[in-house]
Amino acid sequence: EREQKERDRLLSLAHESWADHFRRRTMVEIDEMDGLELEEFLAKLLGIAGYTNISLTSYSNDQGGDILCEWPTVGAQIVIQAKRWNKSLGNGVIQEILGAMLHYGAQTGIVMTNSRFTESAKRLAAKDRRIMLFDRQHLEKLIAKCLPERIPAFDELEYSRLGLWPKLPSEDCGNQAIGKFDRSKEF
Repeated sequence: EREQKERDRLLSLAHESWADHFRRRTMVEIDEMDGLELEEFLAKLLGIAGYTNISLTSYSNDQGGDILCEWPTVGAQIVIQAKRWNKSLGNGVIQEILGAMLHYGAQTGIVMTNSRFTESAKRLAAKDRRIMLFDRQHLEKLIAKCLPERIPAFDELEYSRLGLWPKLPSEDCGNQAIGKFDRSKEF
């Protein structure tokens, strides 16, 4: 009975985690996120979009990179800088993403923001095909494409595949809980 109560508790938490995973965020909600919340949300969104090997960089000394992942079709290493900002982003973010690409050995650098880019930043980024800029409008489109209007019915196999927290007990795994993203990895 004790084991069943614990499984029921974990299942209830899993349902909450599932709903949160698939819940659409409005741009107003994104505007109110702090930097870490934005990074975690974008990492989740990229996973749903099909990017692989997603990890958050160390919070301190990240060298301008916040998220590391691989391109869904070719496996190229990508570094992403997440910027929650209320003004247009200038040339500095282009310089930062280039530094992050060198630091992490990434073939592509993406700056994702809830804001916009200055014309000067767009021109500078256009000089290097490895740099991509995802502004507020692009982010809204990605959310609309990847997050359903209605949360899908809970699916325990899909839940396990997504690696959401809490990890549900199984015969071979026991009752271990794991976190969503591993920040302990040093790059």
